[in-house]
Amino acid sequence: MQVLAVNGNYLHAQYRMGNGRNGAVRIHRNVVFVIERLNFVDGIWSLAMKPSDAILSTKVGNKAAKLAKPYINYASELAKPAYYSGQLVVATVKTSVRATVSGISSAANTAVGARSPTKM
Repeated sequence: MQVLAVNGNYLHAQYRMGNGRNGAVRIHRNVVFVIERLNFVDGIWSLAMKPSDAILSTKVGNKAAKLAKPYINYASELAKPAYYSGQLVVATVKTSVRATVSGISSAANTAVGARSPTKM
């Protein structure tokens, strides 16, 4: 959506419909949620995405995006098992590291407790 004008508490916004025509709507400003990101990483990401936004806003870029969308969706579906497997590996490593640290801590406490002069 693109805000065309502000009239008191209302925004006059324009948007592109599915058939390619532009539509307009009047929205109360209280129902509009705007996210403004100001941290460094989001600024770099926004700067990196500006060229692709400029290309995709042209007719050729829009047509290419529509043609590529099914292939991108298919590729993301193919990548999901690898992503979830990676997440499982990371969780497994975290659990094994925590168990190892807990075991070493327990063994050290037992060894120190057995040699403690108060236990003799």
